[in-house]
Amino acid sequence: MSTDAQLICHMVQFHHSWKITIKDRQRKLVEMAKNADENLEKDEFAKIRDSKLAPTLEALDDIERIRRTTDRSYMLRKKARQRQQVCATLSFPSDADIKQCHRTFLDKMNVTVKSRDLKKKKEKERELLI
Repeated sequence: MSTDAQLICHMVQFHHSWKITIKDRQRKLVEMAKNADENLEKDEFAKIRDSKLAPTLEALDDIERIRRTTDRSYMLRKKARQRQQVCATLSFPSDADIKQCHRTFLDKMNVTVKSRDLKKKKEKERELLI
């Protein structure tokens, strides 16, 4: 019986040592694969960096912008949109009496003022002073 116990104990130790060896080798293989992937990725990034891709893409953006701005229909659409924005900015409020309104331009700032509101404000100021 003791020989069987020793044999079983020896087999358990043998399997245990193989388990540790196999786990260690698996860890090393995974680490090697990870390092290989990292090296490939670093090489790919180095190729992209060395190819000067960013300036090339910026130049393509500039070419696209030039193409769009020289296109007559694009220019006309932009000009019409700009005119609409200017008209919307320069128009008086819809509830305002045009005869009662005037514009004041201060240092490139467009301000629309209703004159009746100014009169009311001045009257309130006078009342406060009295």
